Parts: sequence; C-alpha cells; structure tokens
Amino acid sequence: MFETVKEYLHHNWLLAISTPIYTVLILLEVLLSNYQHKKYYTFKETLMNFWLNIANALLGLSIKVGVLAMLAWFYTFHINSIEEPILYWTLLFIGLDCCFYFEHRSEHYSRILWAVHVTHHSSQEFNLTTGFRSSVLRPFVSCWFFIPLVLLGFKPLDILLMDAICQIYGIIVHTRYIKKMPVWFETFL
Repeated sequence: MFETVKEYLHHNWLLAISTPIYTVLILLEVLLSNYQHKKYYTFKETLMNFWLNIANALLGLSIKVGVLAMLAWFYTFHINSIEEPILYWTLLFIGLDCCFYFEHRSEHYSRILWAVHVTHHSSQEFNLTTGFRSSVLRPFVSCWFFIPLVLLGFKPLDILLMDAICQIYGIIVHTRYIKKMPVWFETFL
C-alpha cells in the first residue's frame, strides 16, 4: 500500500507538495485559535469542508477531462506562441489571476454563477479549511474564463496546472490571521 501511495504522489507532485503545507498551516491555525480562545474551528464545519474537498477532487477529475477537450479545441484557433519559458509561465500566472478575478467578480454579480459559487460562502466559520469548500461545478464555470488564455497561445494542460497552483494560494488566504496583504500585493494579485 505504501508503494501505491508513493507512486500516486510521484505522478501528482502538486498534491504531494501542497498537502503537507496545508496540514501544517491548518494545525497551526487550530492550535493558535484554541490557545487564544477563539472559535475559528468547529468539528462539524471542518469535517464538511474536508468532505467537500474530497468530493470536488473526485468529481472534478472527470469534469476536467471534458474541460481539457473543450480548451484543446479552442487552442486550435490560438493566435500567438510564446517560446521563452520564463515569460510564458509568468504571463500565464498573471493571465490566470486576471481570469480568476473576473470569474470571481462575475460569480458575485450573476445569479446563476452565484448559485455555483455560494457553496464557498456557506460555511459558518472562516478558516483555512473554508478554502476547500468549492462547488463541483467550478470547472464548468472557470473554463469559459480560460478561453482568452487558450486563444493567446497558452496550452490547455498548462492552464489547468497553473489553476491548481493558484488554488493553493487561494486556500492559504482563507484565514482571519492575515487581515490585509501589503498594498502592492493586493494591487497586483
């Protein structure tokens, strides 16, 4: 069994890197909030957040196959290619963050998109595990916001990888311990 887990994590390196980071940060937040007698965590809410994360991961895998196929079709119409790897990944990171910004704003202004996004805001608590709380339909919504990136020449698989990387950051900001990021950071991201 250990060998199977090792093999799985070898092929899913992002999960292998992010899971220990989440574990340490969540444990620190739990310990600190308990030490300070703040009720940032309840067993029921935390269990629900983890359950939604597992359900999203399992269902999201099958959805992402269809999303990948759709993005691959749009990629056949791309108008540009960026050959320099550092520029490519930097622009993809910035572009994806912009796409996510417009997606998130749209989810708060459109009733149908809000219906998909509201799961994320349904927790009674605001802590790191709240970042796990997301709708299984998110990939269906996100993919439409990724189309401009594909048309600009970013590869569909790279977009989904960068989205997964950005989701790590998205989970980490769900804490009451960080009140506000520096102005330059919030202006840029």
